[in-house]
Amino acid sequence: MICTLEERIARVAPMLLEPRADVCYIISWQTTAPDDSCEQALAPLKERGDVAVTIYGGSTLSGNRNNAIRAWHTDYGLIADDDETLTNEGLDNVIKAFDENNDADLICFRVVDANGKPHRVYTSHAFDYDKRPRGTYFNSFEIAMRRSRFLPLFDERFGLNSSYLACGEEEVFVHQAYLNQLTVRFVPLTIAIVPFGGTGSKFSTDPKVRRSKGAVLRIIYGKYGAMARIIKQAFVPPSKNSFRNLRDMLQGLKYIEATEPQHHLGAKTHT
Repeated sequence: MICTLEERIARVAPMLLEPRADVCYIISWQTTAPDDSCEQALAPLKERGDVAVTIYGGSTLSGNRNNAIRAWHTDYGLIADDDETLTNEGLDNVIKAFDENNDADLICFRVVDANGKPHRVYTSHAFDYDKRPRGTYFNSFEIAMRRSRFLPLFDERFGLNSSYLACGEEEVFVHQAYLNQLTVRFVPLTIAIVPFGGTGSKFSTDPKVRRSKGAVLRIIYGKYGAMARIIKQAFVPPSKNSFRNLRDMLQGLKYIEATEPQHHLGAKTHT
């Protein structure tokens, strides 16, 4: 499931692998006005029987991912961005992991950069979500899913282009899957090559990221557990920005308490 935005649709065709019988692609294209200028980018996608393009007319990345999930129809689904490199070995690892972990509903994996450097320090052993090492989190491009009616959607209050919170949708998604009593597991297999960097690394410069941190903590740890962690993050060690950080994280906590998840409905197939 590859999510892309406006003219970035042109990135998709070059990232697709040669057709294989056990893989198909759903392209969720976030666009408000597809026109003739896009036809050149769409042409190679239309020629492939293993590709379906579905249009998302909303504004958020989380909503675009939900659009892809609604269009997904295979046994396993892998979330991908339009700037990563897929490999046959990586897709084989996804299928292998689900075949060998037939009790797992959601599996998180390793990714590396173009030089083979891991995205972060990963453990060398598999673990389930309820036994995860401290500080564990996953990005969307590390997540694959088995079909289940208990699989959550992404919380559209979070993520790129959301009105108040900038990131954190993956942490909430994985946690919600666990709360839905799905088996969530990490397997130390590499599945893709991705460029590093992301919104979550901007905690010190972006108030939306700081609000997102407070909001994620509220969902995962409850009000009082989140408060303790927010205070610790703001003041250990103390800095000139401690009170600013505390204020913004508390604003995120309060926002979550005052709002309900919002989801966009429907997906339209582009022929």
